[in-house]
Amino acid sequence: MNLIKELKENEKPFGLMSKEIQDKARKIGAQDFQFFSDNWVSTLQSFSPHYYTYRLRPDYVEEPEVVKCEIYTVECRPGFNIEVYDFGDEKEVDITLTPIGYVKLGYLYEDGMVSASPRVYKHRQGGTEVRWLYTDNGILNKTDVLTPTHVLFKGK
Repeated sequence: MNLIKELKENEKPFGLMSKEIQDKARKIGAQDFQFFSDNWVSTLQSFSPHYYTYRLRPDYVEEPEVVKCEIYTVECRPGFNIEVYDFGDEKEVDITLTPIGYVKLGYLYEDGMVSASPRVYKHRQGGTEVRWLYTDNGILNKTDVLTPTHVLFKGK
């Protein structure tokens, strides 16, 4: 059975729910649940006490998980490389393409930054991202070009 549907229709006290259902409830968080006390009440901080019956809010929609695909380089011909990732059965997908049914969240960089750009230019002295590069004023010589380590997607 669908765990979300089961949590929305729950009639058991928390302590009597299966471990799998309790774990899913904890992962979602108490803030999205109601508990029964003469009627359904929606203000929760935690699943305590365990003898209350908790039910997932009827309007709750589960957020899809973020999929993180590692980026690697493939040589197409001598001197010409492209960056690709693997997604399920699909191998060597160009990093600018998004799988059907997913939304691209951006590119993850080594320092934990996420950007919409597959290249980021950072100033060497301040570590701040440089949005515009002008070769005539010397900014280009003071920046590092960063390459992402992963591409991030979320299901629709």
